Amino acid sequence: MKIYADNAATTKMSRNAIEAMLPYMKEIYGNPSSLYEIGQRAKEELEAARSRAAAALNCEPDEIYFTWMVCLLIRFTVLFWLRKL
Repeated sequence: MKIYADNAATTKMSRNAIEAMLPYMKEIYGNPSSLYEIGQRAKEELEAARSRAAAALNCEPDEIYFTWMVCLLIRFTVLFWLRKL
């Protein structure tokens, strides 16, 4: 039996998550900020995911932010609440 005690750094992905991400790792891997076709396809998929997340959280899509690190998420959250004051 393997024991992994560093889930703060990374966590093993579930099979469902891996299967859901495979198309984006194999075929739709373009930069969504780019103008070329594969990037525009990635942007469409990203916006669709944003809409699904918003529907699940009962909010607007423009209230959903995808970040690549926790520090950035914390910064966005603090700035959001400071603007509400």
